Parts: sequence; structure tokens; C-alpha cells
Amino acid sequence: MDLAWFEPDQKTWKERCQREPAAQIIKAVIQNMLDGRGLSSLDVELQYSAGVTRIVLEDDALGGVADVDKPWTLFVSGREDDTSYRGRLGRCLKTFVALMDEVVIQTRGTTIRIDNRREEPRRVQEPNSKGRGTRIEAIGSSWEHRDVSRAQELIQAIQLPEHMELYLNGKLVENSQPAEGMSLKLATVIFDEEGREWPSVRDTDVLVRKARDTGILYEMGVPVDDLKIGYDVDVQQRVPMDKRYRVKEPYTRNLTTQVLGGLIELRT
Repeated sequence: MDLAWFEPDQKTWKERCQREPAAQIIKAVIQNMLDGRGLSSLDVELQYSAGVTRIVLEDDALGGVADVDKPWTLFVSGREDDTSYRGRLGRCLKTFVALMDEVVIQTRGTTIRIDNRREEPRRVQEPNSKGRGTRIEAIGSSWEHRDVSRAQELIQAIQLPEHMELYLNGKLVENSQPAEGMSLKLATVIFDEEGREWPSVRDTDVLVRKARDTGILYEMGVPVDDLKIGYDVDVQQRVPMDKRYRVKEPYTRNLTTQVLGGLIELRT
């Protein structure tokens, strides 16, 4: 079957993505799924055995894949300038699909099976009776045990709001202690209709809690970088990152200054 939906073609994309950190790719797929409308639960199974990674992600969101002809889109918001969505217009899932040997995506009304083991990758699409949510099941041989372990560590660090639950290999990921809130003006990113990224500055809520270690910077509950200030800081809008999933240094400096200043005001 024609794979024109993969632009650039799957082989070229896979070669381009081989050096991408596995943990970041898996985490980014989870970020996209967390954007699902009405989502209350996300189950993740992530196992490694004998050189093979098996991953299953299943949510209970009301919708499903936005465009089954472009399954990496997942939950496109329809408002590219809405910074309350974690996803980056599908780049993460496209990378994930390219690196896996086999992928099955079950979404509302449609099942998509992708086989990358062939010289010419094969995609089959068929109807199903699924009424809500999305399930992604994949196996691959591109990653090592340490890659999967790092991904598990990142997933265990995710902090979701009370109305959402995250499970990793059948165990609930527990939230940390309550956080203090403040409103800050911070840089963010928006997308135009063609998927190009543009900088913006907006007021947003920020949650701050005492860190167990040196501190973590979160983007709407998902860890995106270390933050060595003794506090975990959760920014409630998209955080600007470079192509290697690193938070831009000027952003971190400005955030640190504002957060520490805000904590002083809260306590005086």
C-alpha cells in the first residue's frame, strides 16, 4: 500500500530518527495522548526482553486519532495557537511509528496496522467497533534495555491533575505533595496552519513544590528538564524546547528568577 502519508518516506524518517533519545520519544507520545478530550485514565505497558521492546498505550479519551490517514496527528486541537496542549502536531508519534517494527493503532471506528519489517513498509486500515479512546501497541528492536529503563523513570515522574490517572505496568503513578500556585508571564510556542513553530509570550499558571532532589521542570505535569533550584516547577503551557528536546537556556534562567521571586512574595 502506498505510504505517501509518511512525509518524508518511512525509511528516510527512520534513518533521521535513529539518534533520537528513546525515552523522549515515548514520553512525547504520552504527552500527545494526554491532550485527548475528556481523558481520565492512561495505561502504559512498557517491557524489554531479549532485545525487543513492547509498548502498549491505552486511554479513555472521548475522541481518537484526528485524521486516520495521518495517524501520527492523534489529538490535534484544531487551535494551533492554544498553548494548553502538550503535543507538537504529531512529530513524536511519527518518529515512534518509524522506529517500531510493528504498530497497531486502534481508535474510534478504525484500526491501523503498520508493518515496517518489510523492504516496502505495509499499512492496512480496517473498521472496528471501538466507541472511544485510542490503543497503540508496538514492538521494536531499535532500543536497548537502558533506553527502556530511562523511559520508565520519566513516566514515573509524571504529575497529573487529580481528575487524571496514569498507570505504568499496572501500577498507579502517584502524585507528589500539593503545590503552591503563582501566575507568571513566560515564553511559549504556537503553531501556524502549516505546522511551523512561532514564539509567543503569555500569562500562565505555575505550580511550585519542594523537590525531592535538585528539582524538575514540568510542562503540564510532564517532566521536560532538570531544574537545579530545589523546587519542582510545573508550567501550565507549552515550554519552548529545541530539536533535541532540551529547554532553551534563556527560558530556564528567566523562569528561575521569576519563581524564586514569587516564592519570596508568597512568604512575606
